[in-house]
Amino acid sequence: MVSTPLADHEFNHLINALGPFETAPHLAVAVSGGADSMALAWLAHQWAHARGGQVTALTVDHGLRPEATTEAATVAQQLNTHGITHQTLTWSGPKPAFGLQAAARQARYGLLEGWCRANAVLHLLVAHHAGDQAETFLMRAERGSGPDGLAAMAQVRELGACRILRPLLRVDKARLMATARAAGLAWIEDPSNENIAFQRVRVRHALRDAGIDTQALAKGTARFAGARVVLETETARWLARHVTLNAAGYASLSFGGLENTAPEIVHRGLARLVTAVGGKSYAPGLAAIECVYKALRQGEAATLGAVRVCVEADCIGIYREARNQPTPLTFSSNAQAQTHHWDGRFAIHIAPETATLSCAAFSNAVFDDWPKRQRPDWFLKLPVAARAGLLVFRQRDSMIVPKPGGDADEGIRIAFKPKNPLAGNGFFIA
Repeated sequence: MVSTPLADHEFNHLINALGPFETAPHLAVAVSGGADSMALAWLAHQWAHARGGQVTALTVDHGLRPEATTEAATVAQQLNTHGITHQTLTWSGPKPAFGLQAAARQARYGLLEGWCRANAVLHLLVAHHAGDQAETFLMRAERGSGPDGLAAMAQVRELGACRILRPLLRVDKARLMATARAAGLAWIEDPSNENIAFQRVRVRHALRDAGIDTQALAKGTARFAGARVVLETETARWLARHVTLNAAGYASLSFGGLENTAPEIVHRGLARLVTAVGGKSYAPGLAAIECVYKALRQGEAATLGAVRVCVEADCIGIYREARNQPTPLTFSSNAQAQTHHWDGRFAIHIAPETATLSCAAFSNAVFDDWPKRQRPDWFLKLPVAARAGLLVFRQRDSMIVPKPGGDADEGIRIAFKPKNPLAGNGFFIA
């Protein structure tokens, strides 16, 4: 069966569903050089150009293959010929001996988001297609994932600086190859796509050998996505009724939240709490959350994801653990205002011309070194367990512990802004 290129009106329908977009939108497109991402860059360019906007294609050179630099240059040359601006982003520094694929993915998205932040680009398009969605579904099913995992990839994911858009999740790879071919774009075949050391490649081969219809699996993910949206709505209501989130980076859960509520909702709510308070990028696994839930039902404390969950006199407290805190940082004086992020939890805003200072996690040693007359009421009223998550600054010979969410203290303002807020944006279904 011959696959037809994706028509302009088809792509317009797919991307318009992921809006809204600003006037004359500037889109970033992650381009690996494969057929799917080359086709996406071309389609996005046509769409943006018709609206007075532009596209910048971004290729990440992970520094893992010597030929990657030449390949990135080839991609740039091809896209430039078609009027598409291109930039190569390089992952520098040491590479881990284990978990390389996961580390490379994290670095890739970090570089892409960083470019979007620096260039005020709100939309980052990636070329995941129906085959990728089917593979993700099977990989997560193999791990025993619940409805969240089996919903696979969302069409929109909110990052701190931009939105990741996946307009091609319902499109077969064969149609994208036909689109690239029709546009006169050659593509690069990454040899790692055939390396069976990677689980995704093994799943891809299994799908192909079994003759499984990836479109059918992709439709299955849509049904789980609908279930996920319902569960997320109920979880948000549960959190609103039973949780109090403090600007100092900890939360309180009422005992009533464990009663007369379906365990599935409580599990999801606990996962949200642990992820936000722990400053993590991803929620813990279901099995780990079930262990925490069981401990709480028995009146016992538990730890998970850099978070300690404590049963207290009048509520359940969720706190950042005192151990494994970030290493101290030094901030140099700067004529411009500065914003930094700490532990995946706090945003640090430093006013212009603030003198050089250092920042470290609060500890018992810091407490002993802090004169009693300088300890403010807001600090003394905090639960002792909540103090471990605070930030301590030293400027010359003075110690500063700014109140999170409060006014600036010596030019420093702290805000609790975890990577994944308690009330997230939810799973997106177009």
